[in-house]
Amino acid sequence: MGINSFSFENVQRWLKWNQLEEALRFHKIACSRLSEGDGDLKEVLVATGDRNEMLGWIFACLSADHRVWVANPKWKQAEWTQVAACVNPDVIIGAPVLEFRENQMVEADRRLTESGLMIPTGGSSGRIKFAWHDLSTMGAAVEGMASYFLGREDVRRGDFAFYCDLPLWHVSGWMQVFRAFVSDSSFTWDRDDVLKRQEVFEQREIWWYSLVSTQLHRLIQNREVHFLRSFDHLVLGGGAIRESIIHSALAHELQMYATYGLSETAGMVAGKRIQAEDDFAKGAEVFSHVSLRIAKEAKNLNEGEVLIKSKACCKGYNGRRFASRDWELYSGDIGMLDDEGKLHILGRSDRMIVTGGEKVNPLEVMDVLRKHPSISDCWVFGLEHETWGEVVSAVYVLDEKCSSFDEKEIQEFLSSKLGSYKIPKRWQRVERIPYDEKGKLVKQALIDVIAQMKK
Repeated sequence: MGINSFSFENVQRWLKWNQLEEALRFHKIACSRLSEGDGDLKEVLVATGDRNEMLGWIFACLSADHRVWVANPKWKQAEWTQVAACVNPDVIIGAPVLEFRENQMVEADRRLTESGLMIPTGGSSGRIKFAWHDLSTMGAAVEGMASYFLGREDVRRGDFAFYCDLPLWHVSGWMQVFRAFVSDSSFTWDRDDVLKRQEVFEQREIWWYSLVSTQLHRLIQNREVHFLRSFDHLVLGGGAIRESIIHSALAHELQMYATYGLSETAGMVAGKRIQAEDDFAKGAEVFSHVSLRIAKEAKNLNEGEVLIKSKACCKGYNGRRFASRDWELYSGDIGMLDDEGKLHILGRSDRMIVTGGEKVNPLEVMDVLRKHPSISDCWVFGLEHETWGEVVSAVYVLDEKCSSFDEKEIQEFLSSKLGSYKIPKRWQRVERIPYDEKGKLVKQALIDVIAQMKK
């Protein structure tokens, strides 16, 4: 997997060497707290907004063989209710304690037998669940990445030096830490530190910047192209990438990789290098650690849901193993393989909205929105957006008892129950939501309304 193992001593040395003093302090606190009690495997939930605290706790749990669940500290009541159904933690850092104490799971069902890292994902269902990874699945993902980018599976010191500004409760954020650690390489949150380190090392490390397209767009707009050029590899992920962003990046002579991956696969499983405009339309090369096929549909034998098999795939969800070891991951993405065996992602098989790299289940937003007294009915969907990829949008029917729509008041209502990225940014009133006799939405009837919202 790598040259650095998750021992207590290695973690402490690596954190100190990377000048992550606050993370080191939290790591010592976490190790001390986890050593208390009978020494059995503990369930630890970490939802702190302090990235150093989260990093310290994750390392402490992995090196001491506990199970750590990482969560978004900005979640609200609706999200925490879902989380409470998944875990009954022994240790809680940053999350609302009462939500979990009210949910007493059956002791025999806790299955505290194996450690690992639990990473949240919306999945194709839209409900929060946690993909269960361990050192072996994440190690397989690192080997696959090394094979694609470096032409070898053996990981060496300095292979994966990272500047990271993605949250650690995202697989794309955590895996940057993991890759840097197992290759005993540099890692920093400080962008100024990137240039300093590159000047200091005689044998220069390979510097990476993994980011979502929204971040790339902002950096280009803010005229920070010089910073982007300081990296050996710019790696884009986290959802669909708009062609206009690629065009802008190439106009500034930036070369990058567009990648495809999931929380369940510990990150990237396919990628393509983009050096020219024509590269954007090309398929992505499937990484060597992945077996991938298309579940073809009768209506179009070339397209279908992307199914993935890999040693990097998670062991299960919510701390429970999958029934079979020889299983395929149903990605929820529609794709096709071209004549060269390269992957083209065509869209989602569900209604999931991906905004700024965050997944939003529109059904969840609709459920909360319909509870507001001003709203008698609504429909939530994603509209294409140059910066965010998609922006959460809603059409609504005003309750007959209300004479006006107070957008600010309704957004405050939603903010108390949902994460900010789930709240609709665009609104349109309609007289009614069109349904057929079976109660299903007549999508064609909303096309004109949506078209007006796009303008």
